[in-house]
Amino acid sequence: MIDENAADGLANSFLAGVDPMLLEAIRRRAVVHHQIYSEATPVQLVVWDLSTSPYVDVVSARMLAEVEAAWASQGKQLRLAEAHADVRDILRAEGLEAHGSRIDRRTSVEDIVAAFRPVS
Repeated sequence: MIDENAADGLANSFLAGVDPMLLEAIRRRAVVHHQIYSEATPVQLVVWDLSTSPYVDVVSARMLAEVEAAWASQGKQLRLAEAHADVRDILRAEGLEAHGSRIDRRTSVEDIVAAFRPVS
C-alpha cells in the first residue's frame, strides 16, 4: 500500500499560485515513486485503483502517461483498475490504453493481480 503521508511536505515547498491540481499530481507521483523505489524487491506491477475517482483532470492523465512510459522502459507495468467512463475517456485520449493496458470499468485490482506473471 502507498503511504500518501510520506511526501506531505513536498506540496508545501512549492511557490504560491501553482495550480492545486498540478501540485496534487506532483505530490502523488512523488509518493508512488518513493514507495516503488524503496522496496527491497524490484516492483514489476503497479495497480492504480480508480474506482473512487469519478474524474481525472488532464494534468493527472498526462502524469500517468509519463509515469507509464518511464516505468515500462524499466520493466514495470502500470495497470489501471475500475475506471469510470469519464476517466476512461480522458486516459484513452492521453494514450494510456495504447500501451497495452486495457482500461475498463469491470477489470478489478484482483483481476489484474491474478493475471500478472512476474518476470524472473
